[in-house]
Amino acid sequence: MEENSYVDRPAPEAWKSAVLMFCLSILDALLSLRLFSDDRFHELNPLLYVGLQHSEVTFLAVKFALTGFAIFILLIHWNFVIAARQVRVVWLIRTMIAAYALIVVYEVLLLSH
Repeated sequence: MEENSYVDRPAPEAWKSAVLMFCLSILDALLSLRLFSDDRFHELNPLLYVGLQHSEVTFLAVKFALTGFAIFILLIHWNFVIAARQVRVVWLIRTMIAAYALIVVYEVLLLSH
């Protein structure tokens, strides 16, 4: 694959990363709703906060739309190098997966106490 070229058919690794990121987003959303249910925790993202004020379904719809759009943008830029040619998008995606995994672990820990 050529650097800084768009892809119309992402590689299997890219699809696996996208699915994993979306699954972690689903877990994050469900765990967040559970945390919000006892009023000790609050949503900091203004768009998600407004969605949550409307309903849990709206919150989930907004969360998944934002996440899905971001994943789509990252997926088609899989081969790009950004930030003065120092950061590969694929590394950024892997970092985001690790961050999402840590968030999910943190939420599980909060719920267990």
